[in-house]
Amino acid sequence: MRIFQLLLLVSIALVSLWGVSCKHDPIIENVSTNPQDTIHNSGTPCEPGIVYYFRDVQPILMSNCAVSGCHDASTHKEGINYSSFSTTLSTGKVKPNQPNQSKMYKVLFESGEEKMPPNPRPSLTNDQKAIIKKWINQGAKEYFCDANVGCDSVNVSYANDIVPILSNSCTGCHSGNTPSGNVSLDAYQSVATFANNGKLYGTAAHLNGYSPMPPSGNGITDCAKAKIKNWVEQGAPDN
Repeated sequence: MRIFQLLLLVSIALVSLWGVSCKHDPIIENVSTNPQDTIHNSGTPCEPGIVYYFRDVQPILMSNCAVSGCHDASTHKEGINYSSFSTTLSTGKVKPNQPNQSKMYKVLFESGEEKMPPNPRPSLTNDQKAIIKKWINQGAKEYFCDANVGCDSVNVSYANDIVPILSNSCTGCHSGNTPSGNVSLDAYQSVATFANNGKLYGTAAHLNGYSPMPPSGNGITDCAKAKIKNWVEQGAPDN
């Protein structure tokens, strides 16, 4: 009987040791060592020829109009708040289908004290003005699409990809003679400097230790972040 009990105790001990030794991290299979940067989400694709508020219009407003001291949610100078779709329409400065009767569009061509954005901020580019006009002509609708669908974040160039991102989301504050934070992003050399020191992607991706940019709104799209990341990793070429 004593021998049987001894054998039983030994068996239990061995089983316990086996159970402990079998605890391990879960196995992860099929992990690519060269992941594809191109983003392909399953949302609604953006149709060519359509201006989308969240993709095209809001970044322009957030970078040039809905900024501190002007038409953001906190300041709403003259009662105008361009920080969201609903507040933009509620200002009464947008008349759907009538850009030439819309104060929001007309002030883009003013000068002096009526100029918008006001001095010393730079004026909107012709392309940005055209986007605002087309959006109003479409009826100033809140159309939705997923800008990340079919995103090619691999074949990236400074002129075709990075400049439009910066123009729509950054240079409203970071350009001209007195750029915000003394950070200018309207010329390649200065952009390359911030790209190579990690600040361009760090702020755009809202990484820890960096001031998130743009400072308000939802930030740039995942597609735009991936393009910046890949361009920086390629050495930030002037291509």
